[in-house]
Amino acid sequence: MEVNNPSTFIRSDLDEVLFDALRAVYGLERDKIVTFDLTFEEIYILQFLRRRKKTCMSDIVAELRIPMSTASRIITRMQNRKLIIRKRDGGDRRNILVKLCRSGSTLVKRVEDHTYKIIMKNLSSYSPGEIESFYMTAKNLKSILSHNI
Repeated sequence: MEVNNPSTFIRSDLDEVLFDALRAVYGLERDKIVTFDLTFEEIYILQFLRRRKKTCMSDIVAELRIPMSTASRIITRMQNRKLIIRKRDGGDRRNILVKLCRSGSTLVKRVEDHTYKIIMKNLSSYSPGEIESFYMTAKNLKSILSHNI
């Protein structure tokens, strides 16, 4: 198979490679869930908020593609754990703003450090070219997996 030409991919081989990648990501996420006593959605929201500083509930609903009621339950749990602050927008009382608390910022850093350490340890046995290929694939994964056909 010529790896540089997607039209030569054997479908069953690609299916297996993608499933193996999914299995690896799933395992990493399960490990974080157990290690940090968070749900997948809570981890995702912490990482989302770290990149956005503060956002409104509707942005979280759109990002996670979940109903507002589900997002509200998740945010309430996180607020009770003092990971986030939720308050009404002073400029538009209809908007509910959400942002990380200091403890949420600390926890999301620990989560991301955990992932970084695992990846860096595991990459140490690969060649510079393989590491570059991994990085470029990870960097382009969003557009590769985009379902905008």
